[in-house]
Amino acid sequence: MATPSRYFHKVPLNQITTLPEPVKVDGILIFRSFDLNMYASLSGKGDYTLLDLLNAGGDVMLHISVRCCQNAIVFNTSTKNTGWGPEEIVELKGHFEGFNTTVAIYNHPDMFQIITNGRTAHYFKKRIQGDVAKLSYFTAEGLPSFFSDPIAVETFKDWGALVPGSRSGN
Repeated sequence: MATPSRYFHKVPLNQITTLPEPVKVDGILIFRSFDLNMYASLSGKGDYTLLDLLNAGGDVMLHISVRCCQNAIVFNTSTKNTGWGPEEIVELKGHFEGFNTTVAIYNHPDMFQIITNGRTAHYFKKRIQGDVAKLSYFTAEGLPSFFSDPIAVETFKDWGALVPGSRSGN
């Protein structure tokens, strides 16, 4: 029996989820939020909604931090041994509009392509290698999330898995 080329997951807020199959090079992850909390930053305490892709060793291969109060999407990596690297920042405005928001991540051999609502938002050069084995979804302690809870995630083996009837999409 063939291994499925597509999986569906619900990732609850403030949890780490282990994927049944790792997302390898050419794989795709699509986060879907059925609500947006544009007022997350009104708490006066700041706001940080975090989506992380982790390898099997627990290193954060890609860290995406949505920071409404800074009008920023921040990208980074972190290893258990060396900590955080330099941040890469993209302006938040214009990336998330309306409901049913998506964040798609295409796992290139040397970079992650981050696509928000169908448009490339950023190319993030890989600093940590390996397959994506876990996902995490957190906010700063006690603060509301920018995205829905839980957030839905679909993982695909490759682009062909997105096309009904394709050979890899079996």
